Amino acid sequence: MVEEFRRAGREMKEDSDRVRLWRPILEQYDPTMVGECEKAIAWSREVARDLLRSGMFSAAPDADARVDRVLHGLIDHPVTKAHARHLPIETVREIGFAMQALEDDPALHDAVLSVHNTALLTFMNTPAFRLIENQDGLSFIQADVPNL
Repeated sequence: MVEEFRRAGREMKEDSDRVRLWRPILEQYDPTMVGECEKAIAWSREVARDLLRSGMFSAAPDADARVDRVLHGLIDHPVTKAHARHLPIETVREIGFAMQALEDDPALHDAVLSVHNTALLTFMNTPAFRLIENQDGLSFIQADVPNL
């Protein structure tokens, strides 16, 4: 959205005939939408930076550089091109994440797939839409049950 807004500004400045093309597109947006998008992007960067700095890279001597590299690789829309884009593990490692493939640990891989498949079956066959369970066996299941 922010990219599109900036592109519209550039194109209309370069060629006034482009105003007719961009006007109906820009009229769809609330006047404060670009500002809200910019704030959301800044906030997501701040949260990601803090979490990476205090978590994955907390012991790294070059933590700030590694965090910057990860943020650039994951948050910059011109780089990722889509919010929900799947990134292969090789790409994620190149970005700078310190991670191990699930497939490298067969027992862990099997356990994660079991939990994943169990959750999918629950969501597909019950009205449940949220599952939370802790290591002590305490669980919370939220379901969309119609009023009777």
